[in-house]
Amino acid sequence: KGETLIIEKMQEHDGCLGFVDMDNLKKINDVYGHKAGDYALRLVGAMLTKCMENAVVCRLGGDEFLFYLPEVSEVEMNTQMRKLFDSFEAAKNATTETSPASLSCGLCMCRQGESFEEYYIRADKALYYVKQNGKNNYRFYEELEEQQLTKRSVNNEGILIKDS
Repeated sequence: KGETLIIEKMQEHDGCLGFVDMDNLKKINDVYGHKAGDYALRLVGAMLTKCMENAVVCRLGGDEFLFYLPEVSEVEMNTQMRKLFDSFEAAKNATTETSPASLSCGLCMCRQGESFEEYYIRADKALYYVKQNGKNNYRFYEELEEQQLTKRSVNNEGILIKDS
């Protein structure tokens, strides 16, 4: 149902699609029990709902969430993400059981009416990048794309070369 609502919003508005993964759920479950893990997951959902006003937010299962925030620029999205990370950091540290949790997030700026599946894959790739590079952070897919273009077009001396 959440994905269906997101698709509907994406057909009507430009915006940002975000994949959020709560890091260290297994550790919380193993050390403090599944009640603590469930509480940590509810905390993520509550923080997403609170910090991403006007967003459609849904849990995908396990420790992953998806959201779509319509009518937002990349600059505004950076502000929203800082708010989310700061709020989650304060809330999770309120109890020992949830303190190991952190958030990793992949983001993709979306154009109205474009393919949900393509944006979903892009946001997932951005999340995967964050997970592979230290977690507890967020990244826009567009930044990754830009990095790849830079790597392909500049050699080690900084000289522009053709992509082969």
